[in-house]
Amino acid sequence: MNKVLVLNILFLAISLSFLITSCESDVATNEGNGQNRKIDYLDSSKNVDSTILFVNTFEDLRPYLVNVMTNCERQLIANGWRKVSEHTPLRRALRARVLRTDTVYVTRETPDYYSDPSVYANFNARFSKEMVDSINKVVAPYLRISTGKTYVCRWRLFSTTYNAISGEQVAARPSPLCALVPSTKSSYIERGYSMFSRSVDGGTQYRMDSYQLRIEYEQVSHTTTVLDIDWPFFMKAPSGNGNMGYQFIYAVSKRL
Repeated sequence: MNKVLVLNILFLAISLSFLITSCESDVATNEGNGQNRKIDYLDSSKNVDSTILFVNTFEDLRPYLVNVMTNCERQLIANGWRKVSEHTPLRRALRARVLRTDTVYVTRETPDYYSDPSVYANFNARFSKEMVDSINKVVAPYLRISTGKTYVCRWRLFSTTYNAISGEQVAARPSPLCALVPSTKSSYIERGYSMFSRSVDGGTQYRMDSYQLRIEYEQVSHTTTVLDIDWPFFMKAPSGNGNMGYQFIYAVSKRL
């Protein structure tokens, strides 16, 4: 056989062998990285699931509520809403306008069609004696919670809307019997709501959002007792029987 042809065949065989070895090495490396990522992901998930929020005072809830509210606001703005300042003035000085105050009570959780469901995911919490005592003073004896136990909780949205006709203006008013909204001016959780607006046919739609902490059940492996404790607590009916829900107060300025 021609010596040149033999050398070419030998060179081709060596090159092919090197190429196959290189590919196998790449595949092994990719599989190894994928396996490591999977382990890291599982470990990360485990850490998230086992994280416990220690609530010594209601202030400890504020960063978590701010995170929930920020995510919700971001989605609302992305879908055409704008945030209305709580200090938005109404045209009181104009004689051709009349000002009224409306009050709405909301008793049921409001579906959030804009935010990802993960925003309202369950989380684990333990409560201090101060917190436990303040909750146990209100709930029924069989719903009382304890220090040292872990409870599964989540945030819930309570909201109401007002459809303003042409010429109407709406402004927020203090609502101390509403659910929760993180204060932008002070370092504690206030009861109240955030207001948003968007243009609709013939006028403006206003939306008022507030948040409730739901303590769902104690985290145990063998049995589960449903608690469904809502905090802050609803406004009680004047008769003392049942409750009226969370109170949303807002002002409407209207042309005469």
